[in-house]
Amino acid sequence: MKEYQSDGHIYQVECVHNGQYHPYGDTFRVFEVYTDDTDPSNILHVMGVLYGYNVPLLGVFAPKSLGEYFQGYCEIEPIDGGFKYTKCEPYTD
Repeated sequence: MKEYQSDGHIYQVECVHNGQYHPYGDTFRVFEVYTDDTDPSNILHVMGVLYGYNVPLLGVFAPKSLGEYFQGYCEIEPIDGGFKYTKCEPYTD
């Protein structure tokens, strides 16, 4: 578990899944972020600082090149005590 502090908030980040759910499938990196911060947009900043993940949310994912497409996208969902952050990287062969 990694911990990060910013603007008076503490973020505890734990990876709960890292890999494919089935052969030849996309790669998913799933994290639970425990915090008292209620703004999900701050989670994008925290994941960028801790893991270098600077990808768009699924709702605004509109790649203009193959490079952008293969960087992937993320989703943020509220859970008890924080947020679930899921990064998807499309399958490549």
